[in-house]
Amino acid sequence: MYKAEFEVEAITPIFMRGADQRKAEIRASSIKGLMRWWFRALAGSYFSDDVVGLKKVEDYVFGSTGGKSRVVVEVSDVPEPYNIKKVECRIRYDARGNTLKPKMTDISLEDTDGKTSKIPNYLFFSIKMLIEDVAKETLNEILAEKGIRNKFRDQYQMETILRKRGVHYPSKLEEIFKDRFIRLEYYPAGTTFKIKIKSYDKDAFELALSSLWLLSNFGGIGFRSRKGAGSIMARLLKRSSEFKEQIERLFSLNWENIDAANSFWDNSIKRICQKIGLSCNGSSSGVSLYPDICELVVLESTASKDNWFEAVQELEKIYAGELKKGKNCIGKLRRRYEGGVRFKFADRDDPNCKDFSHVVVRDGKDLKDLGRETHERRFYFGLPLIFSNWKIQIEGHNQKNPKKPYSRRASSIILTVKKRNGEYLPMVVIIPYQFLPSHEGKFAVIKRDHKNIIQITKNGRPTNNEWFIDWLKNDVVKRFEQRGFIKVYP
Repeated sequence: MYKAEFEVEAITPIFMRGADQRKAEIRASSIKGLMRWWFRALAGSYFSDDVVGLKKVEDYVFGSTGGKSRVVVEVSDVPEPYNIKKVECRIRYDARGNTLKPKMTDISLEDTDGKTSKIPNYLFFSIKMLIEDVAKETLNEILAEKGIRNKFRDQYQMETILRKRGVHYPSKLEEIFKDRFIRLEYYPAGTTFKIKIKSYDKDAFELALSSLWLLSNFGGIGFRSRKGAGSIMARLLKRSSEFKEQIERLFSLNWENIDAANSFWDNSIKRICQKIGLSCNGSSSGVSLYPDICELVVLESTASKDNWFEAVQELEKIYAGELKKGKNCIGKLRRRYEGGVRFKFADRDDPNCKDFSHVVVRDGKDLKDLGRETHERRFYFGLPLIFSNWKIQIEGHNQKNPKKPYSRRASSIILTVKKRNGEYLPMVVIIPYQFLPSHEGKFAVIKRDHKNIIQITKNGRPTNNEWFIDWLKNDVVKRFEQRGFIKVYP
């Protein structure tokens, strides 16, 4: 049997869980699933748009419902997770919903060395939402035990009911909540655990190692792993005596050496294709249906950081910008992120108040009402895009089945952090794929039961998947380069 063992270090905090969303758990099945994803990217150039052929080779290595996996992935020596201990929370009355809500004002994470850092506001926002959901459950449980339903006529009625039940608002209620609030578990930066990969099949073993190498160098594990959380790096500990020099060489390479690493998996894929009677030199008839490392672009910051938090903060500042207070074009106060790469592709602040989101999203009007071509491109950073103020979300238009839009499409941009010479390096990984099948620039604006179809154009032509990849590899890359990143691959 071929074997290899790795020590995996959490460069940034890991939020990985099982059935209980409050409990942290590093699972071998989840890591194996991520290895499968990177394998598809690895094999993309060999199969192009032959999805059936790709799946056969993937199933040969990792198994399927119709066949056993030829690779075993084991996780061991996982330490006990930490609990998010520092959470400042206030109970406030929401007049719009006539309910009580917990309001998080500060959430801090602790590293294995005891240092604490505040949770990044933008990149980790959905982790904050998960913590708030746990807090809401806790608050509702407290009220239910007192025979109180969290729905009131007004604030006066709420305060009267709580006072009669001996729970004065807000002092006593916040005191009970603080004692009861069950916080969220996570694995802090600095956590280490082991991964073992075993197989009786040499080719399957090599491809599994290659997939782990890609995951380690370009990705992460767990919740928000595409936005800075769960960044990992794997270090080889033990390996089979067979072809040990090749394994050691592969894991001595980093993200800048993908062309050199390619030789490790090239022959393995071709041999598996021969075994199962496939051609793995397919020619593309268009943009790949899945991420393909042949299209990979890697950028790294010119300024390394002393710790993970500073590195993620740098990514947040470059990607989202800074949260600023100001006025819109009609003089209304607002707070929003400005200056980041993502919001450079937003269409707003038109001097005539005809910015994209207000005219098209809020008012449901046609793009022609702008009187110009829109600059809105945020849909291409991942779907759905939710406008919470108007309870509207943007999904991908499905031309073959318009009644069922593409509700979720992953971003082609991965924000991650790696370590080099003991320093933390913010990185941007761009791995484009066919964003929407047969895309012609159309998106669905959905509000309750109403749906409006909009079309994004460039120079009078609908944007398509070819345009999307060109935009990513040129316009988006250029924006990151203008903000202090350099392209290290290709």
